[in-house]
Amino acid sequence: MDRRQFVASGLALAVTGVLGRPAWPAADTEAAKARALYDRIFEEILLVAPQLATTLGLDTGKRAGARSLLNGRGRADRLGQLGPIAKAWPAVQKIDPSRLSGAERT
Repeated sequence: MDRRQFVASGLALAVTGVLGRPAWPAADTEAAKARALYDRIFEEILLVAPQLATTLGLDTGKRAGARSLLNGRGRADRLGQLGPIAKAWPAVQKIDPSRLSGAERT
């Protein structure tokens, strides 16, 4: 496992709440909107990086097909993993960070 995979795995664990699922705020708050956006970004990353799903043990159910897939090794493939983040950037900018705290703000 290289440094990027390690960091991505740690981020994914934190995002999915595998390290301990905190109680999330009510659905109408800015934090809940941010959480929903983060979840959508994470799901899209798993689609372009199937090895991440396997590494995190998330290759079950609807993601079971990820077990037989590998991430692309080319530069374009690696950059493509940033696509979901880039695509969501306008939505991220609409979130008011002053109304977030802790991990949501980060």
